[in-house]
Amino acid sequence: FRLPAHVKEHEESEAVTEW
Repeated sequence: FRLPAHVKEHEESEAVTEW
């Protein structure tokens, strides 16, 4: 699945956690 733009900025921190 694709991650939103705001998630891309910190994908290394909490990319999947956002969901």
